[in-house]
Amino acid sequence: MKLDLLTLRGTFALIVALTVSFLLFASSVMALDLRQGLEDLSAQLSKSIPEQRRITVAVTDFVDLQGQTSELGRYIAERLTTRLSQLPKFRVIERRRLSPILNELRFSMSDLVDPAKAKQFGKLLGVEALVLGTISDVGSTVDIDARVIEIETSNILPGATVNISKDPDVARLMERRPETTTVPTRQPAQRSPTGSTLPTAVRYQEFPKFRVEIEGLQVGPRGDLTVFLAYVNKTQEELDFALIDVWAKTFVIDNAGNRYRYRSSSGLSSQIGSFGIMDGSPLAIAPGTKATTSFTFEAPREMERKGSLFSFTSEQAIVKQMADTTGRRARTENQFNVSIRNIEPR
Repeated sequence: MKLDLLTLRGTFALIVALTVSFLLFASSVMALDLRQGLEDLSAQLSKSIPEQRRITVAVTDFVDLQGQTSELGRYIAERLTTRLSQLPKFRVIERRRLSPILNELRFSMSDLVDPAKAKQFGKLLGVEALVLGTISDVGSTVDIDARVIEIETSNILPGATVNISKDPDVARLMERRPETTTVPTRQPAQRSPTGSTLPTAVRYQEFPKFRVEIEGLQVGPRGDLTVFLAYVNKTQEELDFALIDVWAKTFVIDNAGNRYRYRSSSGLSSQIGSFGIMDGSPLAIAPGTKATTSFTFEAPREMERKGSLFSFTSEQAIVKQMADTTGRRARTENQFNVSIRNIEPR
């Protein structure tokens, strides 16, 4: 009888071990590989956005449960940025714009789980929502959870989750920590031997075919702003510039979080809208030359605190005019975003 009892206990233990092994094997078999998992994740995120809506988002690095970023978290963010940008419901900001603003605010990626910090970051970035996510190591598989957080309301749209296989490549990416990068800080103004202030270095944004330089910013008596920009054509061909959805995508935000609404512009005032219809003539810059423009912005009606530094954002495009009976059609050749931070009034 005693022998039978030992036999039963041994058999039961064997059954439990086999069952656990089977469940672990089954879960690893059902888990997706990394690429399939990210395809599934992007599809789920798209479903969370209401129909007929297009939302501007930025995808942040995915962090582990301790708030640390790995190369896997950065890879997931890069792949999602590419995949979401191909879906009609999303307009995705380039990820290279995230680090300068994080450095400016002295935030880390894990700080963005704080709604107040996420809102401040999102406003400076000029997006409607952030895509945040976490990576959970659950043994032979990895859970990836993602969510879309709206900036203004801090509302979290329905989340998405996938389970991926922890294969050797995934495990290796999880172990690696990416190198941190910083943006150079602007040097303070220096004084000449006579005591006069020397001008600070020109703040600019470099593009393959042209450069945009900030020439100054003026604050009016009522708090309204005028931003002066110069466009430098680096090519041997004429470049024509136009604005895109100017009332929504050209604005200024100060370091107190106030948003200044676009009023008008000079030099660059043409807009390209639906079906390639252009309102006005584009800003034409001859090869190797420079053109100066200005933008005016209205101050918010109520400001709890005025800012001392200003950030200019504008969605624009290089366009080609097309032959048409109305003479107003144009084709977008290259769409880009001008984003210049920490502008001091002059």
